[in-house]
Amino acid sequence: DDLHWYTTFIKFGIGRATYDSSQEIRNNHLTREEGMQLVKRFDGEFPDRYFSELMDYLEMKDEYFFELCDKFRSPHIWERINKEWKLKHTVNKDGSRD
Repeated sequence: DDLHWYTTFIKFGIGRATYDSSQEIRNNHLTREEGMQLVKRFDGEFPDRYFSELMDYLEMKDEYFFELCDKFRSPHIWERINKEWKLKHTVNKDGSRD
């Protein structure tokens, strides 16, 4: 599950916190501000807990996984600044182009 949400974040720029928070906001269980805080804290969280086990299972080297991640980052969503990937726009207005 963690790897799925991480790769979703890489490909689309939104992760599990965005999906879950938006649902909770629509159901009036969270305020928009609370949802924004959750998104800032948890979206894009790296799945380090079982990462090495997942790579062993997939018979994949870590370096190749990260190469694949970078390959699937959409240039209209992401940009590389000082060797670090940044979202261009975020709900919190702290993206590289906000």
